[in-house]
This record gives sequence, C-alpha cells and structure tokens, in this order.
Amino acid sequence: MLLLLLLLLLLLLLLLLLLLLQLLLLLLLLLLLLLLLLLLLLLLLLLLLLLLLLLLLLLLLLLLLLLLLLLLLLLLLLLLLLLLLLLLLLLLLLLLLLLLLLLLLLLLLLLLLLLLLLLLLLLLLLLLLLLPTTTYYYYYYYYYYYYYYYYYYYSLHYYYYYYYYYYYYYYYYY
Repeated sequence: MLLLLLLLLLLLLLLLLLLLLQLLLLLLLLLLLLLLLLLLLLLLLLLLLLLLLLLLLLLLLLLLLLLLLLLLLLLLLLLLLLLLLLLLLLLLLLLLLLLLLLLLLLLLLLLLLLLLLLLLLLLLLLLLLLLPTTTYYYYYYYYYYYYYYYYYYYSLHYYYYYYYYYYYYYYYYY
C-alpha cells in the first residue's frame, strides 16, 4: 500500500512536473510568439519608416523637378525676352537705316534741285548777257538806221521840193 501510495505520489509528482513543463513550454511559446509579434511590429514600423522616407524622397525629387522645370521655364522666358529685345533692336536699327536712307535721298534730291536751279539761273544769266548783243543791239541799230534813213529821205525830199518850188517861183515870176 505504501508502495502504491508512493507510486501514486511519484506519479502525481511526475504529472505535476509534466504540467509544469507544459506550462513552461506554453510560456516559452507565448514568449516566442510575443517576440515574433514584436519583431513583426518592428519590421512593420521599419517598413513604414522606409515608406515614409521613400515618400519624402519622392516628394523632394518632385519638388526638385518642379524647381528645375520652373528654372527652365524662366530661362526660356528670359531667352524669349532677349530674343524679342534683339528683334526690336534690329527693327529699330532697320528703321533708322531706312530713315537715314530717306534723308540721304531727300538731300540728294534737294542737291539736284539746287543744281538745276543754279543751271537755270546760269542759263538765264547767259541769256541776259547774250540778249543785249543779239536782240537789243539788233533792234537798236535797226531802229536807228530806220530812223536816220527816213529822216534823211524825207529831209532830202523836203529840200528837193523846196528848191524846186523856189526856183520855179523865181523863174516864173521873174
């Protein structure tokens, strides 16, 4: 009986030990599960952090790209403005050249007109100088000879008739 009791006790002890071992194993399993959960959480956190970092990097890259695009647009606008300014300057230069050419043409026309006027004046002066030798003297001498010719002619006739009547009268009455 005692032996049976002892055996029972031993069995009980063994059962208890087994229970304890099971409990310990359960605890260990629980601990392992907890550790695994913690590790999973940590991994998730790390993944989240990595995702956040990636998002931040992407945002930074997008911002940098936007800034680069804005800079490129600004540079293009500046280049366009410079080109427009250059075109305006070229147009102004062309207009100034055209105005200068027009002024030169006007000056040349004025010079030609002045030369023509001078030539006309010279021709008029030559005509005025030549007129006395050609027309004035010609008409002057013409009228001069005409006048003296008729004067002498009429005077000779007058004297002729005078002497004729005088001699006739003298001869007739005496």
